[in-house]
Amino acid sequence: MTQLDLLIQHKQQIKIWMDERRSVNYIAKKLNVCVTIARKYLKGYTGNKEYTNILVYNQNIKKCICCGNNIDYAHRHNKFCTASCAATYKNLGGVTTGHTLPTEYNKNPKNCPTCGKILEYKYKHKTYCSVKCSPLSNIIPLKNKPQNCVICGSIFYNIQSVKTCSKKCKSLLLSKSLKEKTGGPRVGGGWGKHSDYTAKNGTIFHCQSNMEYSMCKILDVLNIKWQRNLKGFAYITIDGKNRKYYPDYYLIDYDVYLETKGYITKDMLHKMNTSNIPKLIIIKNRKYGGDFEDIETQPTLLLNHLN
Repeated sequence: MTQLDLLIQHKQQIKIWMDERRSVNYIAKKLNVCVTIARKYLKGYTGNKEYTNILVYNQNIKKCICCGNNIDYAHRHNKFCTASCAATYKNLGGVTTGHTLPTEYNKNPKNCPTCGKILEYKYKHKTYCSVKCSPLSNIIPLKNKPQNCVICGSIFYNIQSVKTCSKKCKSLLLSKSLKEKTGGPRVGGGWGKHSDYTAKNGTIFHCQSNMEYSMCKILDVLNIKWQRNLKGFAYITIDGKNRKYYPDYYLIDYDVYLETKGYITKDMLHKMNTSNIPKLIIIKNRKYGGDFEDIETQPTLLLNHLN
């Protein structure tokens, strides 16, 4: 029988000796084995010195300062049993000294003097559980005071400065308040990036791009009677929604609609092809196969599109 077999045979007795905190030399002498072999065996079986330390630690186990649960020996240097407890402790304001811990607060929690409700740990610094229980509730406007939405009329609870119950109603209220106060030359049109153009007859038109501004000057140079188009042509979008398309200009002398496009998307192309406009001329820039740059330098080239 080898010395290792002898140690394994007496493992129950070895466990008793380890519980009694006997040393490796004592065990080796009792079993008449080599100290080195005994140390290797005990290190694999109990951790030797570490096992002794565990026994000492278990007599005075460290507690988590947040929840009060036991902290195992492997994490004995930590203050918390889990990362969740550490985050909770930090969120509740217990990261500095002088704060009441949740475990301590739960032993003697604070009650609301009005309704008797127990205050949560995060509200431990408050006296009342809500504004309603406060004696100043008749003076301070309640945040949850019921009121009617100015758009749909439904009852909702919010601060008094809010007039609508949802984002949808808020958008409708904004559109209603800005109606006929903003927009370009057409109803619902947006303001562009350029400036106003004053035609020969004194009419001021707002141009939404450099291209539109240049086209206004070209039409006046050619003495063509024109006006900003205000007529919308119905069409259905790619998504199946009903919309109206407003070309840029209406040329009175030629009874045609003129559109200038600096860039063309799939939606724009669908809109212009399906809006059923009787006579529509689209002037594109050179990037999209048009000749706007040539017309800008030589305005008479526009007549080739009109004839």
